[in-house]
Amino acid sequence: MSFSPDSVKHLLRSVPASAVCQLVDEVNVEEIREELGLGAFTGGALANVMKAAQAEAERILDDCETGLAGPGIDYVREHSRTIRRWLGSGRRFRVWTVDSENDVALCQGLGIHEITTNRPAQVLAQLSAGSRSL
Repeated sequence: MSFSPDSVKHLLRSVPASAVCQLVDEVNVEEIREELGLGAFTGGALANVMKAAQAEAERILDDCETGLAGPGIDYVREHSRTIRRWLGSGRRFRVWTVDSENDVALCQGLGIHEITTNRPAQVLAQLSAGSRSL
């Protein structure tokens, strides 16, 4: 499991694709600059590198090169059409970090297989109350 498309490609040379997870997340230039305390030039340069990695990760997922897809919940919210298309390809999904009731419901509605959460008791209670699981 990696955000790095290069690392995923390296793993695919020695590990079955069904065991490899390409992580993907939404890249936001302003958040990168603010969270890392970077100036406009450095923050923009880093964001461009991260956007290129995101585009390659999306290509890997589009081409079904890995058996697992690992989008962040922000990505799922912003790209539900892409998520549905990737789900239709038959791969497993692990979405992170799903903490709100609305996000759990979104993942259930999309047919997400697995989630990562900081609130396991709350999520399990929600799933149990709805008689649906991930």
